[in-house]
Amino acid sequence: MGIRLMELKTDGSRYEFIIRESVMDNIVIWECLPTVDTVKEYLKKHPFPKDEFYSQKEFLEDVEKAAGYIHLLVKKRETAEFICELCSALI
Repeated sequence: MGIRLMELKTDGSRYEFIIRESVMDNIVIWECLPTVDTVKEYLKKHPFPKDEFYSQKEFLEDVEKAAGYIHLLVKKRETAEFICELCSALI
């Protein structure tokens, strides 16, 4: 499954994205991700970027508890790109 970012808004101080799959153009939801333990294993080999708006701890809490579509508010585009790559690798 191809995964891509869709930028919603950028005002210079932050970036806002949702994640979509490329084939049917569906929005990716949190429930598509595997268990938080699987995500933690991935993060051991692929360090989460430092981002003052969205930390690794917050991301893992979202993986564990969030429902609905993946909506990201981040300081750095790199953080959203990292999460998109993680989704591509684990879904």
